[in-house]
Amino acid sequence: MWRSLVARVCAELDRYTQGGPVIAPMTLLRREYADEIFEALAKDGVEVHHLLLHSDSDILRSRIEGSMEFPDDEECSEKVRAFRRRRLADYETAYATWLGEQAEVIDTTGLTPEQVLARALTLLGP
Repeated sequence: MWRSLVARVCAELDRYTQGGPVIAPMTLLRREYADEIFEALAKDGVEVHHLLLHSDSDILRSRIEGSMEFPDDEECSEKVRAFRRRRLADYETAYATWLGEQAEVIDTTGLTPEQVLARALTLLGP
């Protein structure tokens, strides 16, 4: 159900922005979920640019350990980090088997956030 809602909301935002960019930050690790969302968007005539922010495993682990989603709540932040650690192998498998080929990959390993943004904007075009 959530996948059809994502597609519907993105399609509505596409219409609202008259084809302007709609950024939906999410990690899709199951190919069938990605296919379901992207096929629904294509059916609605929505142009999709699937960008993947990737980094090598060591950097990704370091970023996970350094993250603090809830600055005033270490316990909640640790729950988020634990979830991400549990899903890391799933991400690596998805990247190796389909995700790295299907998406436009931005390797963020040695980039600043500003450089990542610049690359994303270049890929999205005018």
